[in-house]
Amino acid sequence: MNNKRTTLEMAAVLADISEIEAELKKEKARLLYEKLNMANEIQYRFTVWLPSQLREDRQETKEMWQRLREMILKYPFGDDASATIQRLHWQFEKAVNKYYFAIDGDYNRLLALDTVPIQHYNQHQFDFVHYGKTLNRIYEANPWLKEELGLLGYYHDFEKPHHYQLLPGIFNNFYRPALSEEVFKVICKYLGIKVYSMADNEFELFDCYLQTKDKKKVFVDIKDYNEITNATEQAEVFKKARLKLANCTENNPVYFINFRQLKPNSKYEQKLFTPQSDQQFFTCPSMFLADGKLNSQFAKNLLDYFE
Repeated sequence: MNNKRTTLEMAAVLADISEIEAELKKEKARLLYEKLNMANEIQYRFTVWLPSQLREDRQETKEMWQRLREMILKYPFGDDASATIQRLHWQFEKAVNKYYFAIDGDYNRLLALDTVPIQHYNQHQFDFVHYGKTLNRIYEANPWLKEELGLLGYYHDFEKPHHYQLLPGIFNNFYRPALSEEVFKVICKYLGIKVYSMADNEFELFDCYLQTKDKKKVFVDIKDYNEITNATEQAEVFKKARLKLANCTENNPVYFINFRQLKPNSKYEQKLFTPQSDQQFFTCPSMFLADGKLNSQFAKNLLDYFE
């Protein structure tokens, strides 16, 4: 073999092996292509079709949106879920707690997904270990929050690896916003602040609303920005809010609240959460500080201004 001397029989066997390997490689590529197409069909329904349905008829779409949201909050991992729920996830050969992916648009189309860095694409990464450490730090500092989320079925440990992880568009556009909103509601319950649901015809324009002590409505928009998020200009955020307000029956103030503290002196935090003189919009940089503790100033503001 070292001298490349083979019998005719062995040469035929080696040639046959090469052909089989080539066919297996083609088959693997075909299966991956089909898997990507199926994932994109699912993501399209969540990132394009469902929001468009919501814009057309909020009342009719509300129930479907709430059912899907509940399902995603309970199953960020699909290892123990039904086959139907597992379609919202990407199945890995080995359990993982991070993956790389490439997308086109706002998570509309998935181009590639792998456990190793992806070549030839502008790739992104979801590091669930980092995300899990952040959440666990919050839960450790606020055991009442962990207990309440556990009762709801929403407590999960993201540091542990799993075979089924949510597709990027569903994790980013649905799971993270939904969890942030639920956490806000639990905080309000803990502080004795009443949270009001949006009217059917205003559903999902904002997350909810609070009522001030002088009986004025304030819409709430919960965010989950982090240190790797591309900086969005504050003017753009407010512009989108004004478009939403145009579809509301009342032009109420909006309270923007970020889930967790960004890195100290983050340029993104400075751009988005600088104090505003405009009384239409109010901002809170974080519900929780970097050490996981509840932001005392945020809690004080809720107690001082809302019933």
